[in-house]
Amino acid sequence: LRFFDFPEERIHVVPLAPSHSLENKQQLHSSVLERLDLKPKTYFIAMGGVSLRKNTLNLIKAFHLSESKTNFKLIITGKIEAAHRDEVIQFVSINQLKSKIIFTDYLPDNDLQHLYNNAKAFLFPTFYEGFGIPILEAMMAQLPVLTSTTGAASETAGGFAVLVNPFEPESIAQGIDRLENISLEHLEKARSYALSHTWDNTAKLTTAVYEKYM
Repeated sequence: LRFFDFPEERIHVVPLAPSHSLENKQQLHSSVLERLDLKPKTYFIAMGGVSLRKNTLNLIKAFHLSESKTNFKLIITGKIEAAHRDEVIQFVSINQLKSKIIFTDYLPDNDLQHLYNNAKAFLFPTFYEGFGIPILEAMMAQLPVLTSTTGAASETAGGFAVLVNPFEPESIAQGIDRLENISLEHLEKARSYALSHTWDNTAKLTTAVYEKYM
């Protein structure tokens, strides 16, 4: 609405939904923690790999600045984009973070779910999201969530995430350190909020828009 001359009444917001295969299920078995030499609740997890849009470099800078770096590792899952790989790897090397940050590339759903369920918190300070499904998936796993004030991320989080300025590593670092104080009651409410998003509802709302203009 700020950038285009388009009637507001013809804009319809349709929320997406998380994958329920990533819902917290403690009985799930996977060897991924052993392979990565991790123990439960000793690491943060981030999605999106090494990517400019996912703000990987600022995330790593923030993790380096945070007090939480002393007690936790950072696991980054997803594709490593060649265009941003070198500057990220260089920062990790120069600041002696190789023992604290693990890049996994893509993972099978079973391994990803196990990493979610055993993480301390979910870090997602993305520059821009059209919606941000991983935010809801992390909430389903009852993880404290950090995400951005930009794009759709803050709206998707529904008031249940620590919001940071993705352009400022210091802001992200402060947000990371605040995650330690998130209560169990807050996490349970966030999980209920995430579960209220379903693909059935997405389909119904989308169909209603088509029917309105037929």
